[in-house]
Amino acid sequence: KKRNLPVRVAAAHLTGGRYVDTQFLTFEGEKGYEIRQVLLDRPDVLMGDLNSYPDTEQVEQFQQAYDPYIDAKDAGQLDQYFGWTLEGTQEAERAGYLRLENFKNTTAYGGTVDHIYLRPDVSLKFSKSFEVLGGNIVGNFEQSDHNLVMAGVIVL
Repeated sequence: KKRNLPVRVAAAHLTGGRYVDTQFLTFEGEKGYEIRQVLLDRPDVLMGDLNSYPDTEQVEQFQQAYDPYIDAKDAGQLDQYFGWTLEGTQEAERAGYLRLENFKNTTAYGGTVDHIYLRPDVSLKFSKSFEVLGGNIVGNFEQSDHNLVMAGVIVL
C-alpha cells in the first residue's frame, strides 16, 4: 500500500546560542514552548538547530571554556543550565519523537545541537543515523557556524 499523504517536515531554529545562553534563567521554558508549537502540526520529521544537546556529557565536554557554562557553575546553577541546554531535545522526546543518532560535531563550537527527529508512527524508512557534512559545504564554518545535516529516507 502506497502512502498517499504528504510528508510533513518541520525545520526549526530554536532560541539559544551564545547571545541568549547568558540569560538562560530568563529564557527557561522557551525552547520547550517552541517545540510544542512546531509539533502542533504533527510533522513526520522535525529537524534543525535545536540549540540543545542530546546529553549533559556533551555539554560538559564542549562548554568548559564557554562563559555561560562557567558562570552557571560558579553561581551553583549548573543543574538549571543543564536543563536549558537539553530543553529542546527533551521536549521532542517527551512528545514521543525518535532522534536519529549522531554524536558528531554539528557546530564550530563542538557537540551536536542540530538534530533530526521522527514521529514514531510515520511510514517512512530513514537511515539509522544522520550524516554531518562539512568542509566545502559551508566553507569550513566561514559562511555558517553549523554544518549541514542530512539523512536518507524512503517513503513507504
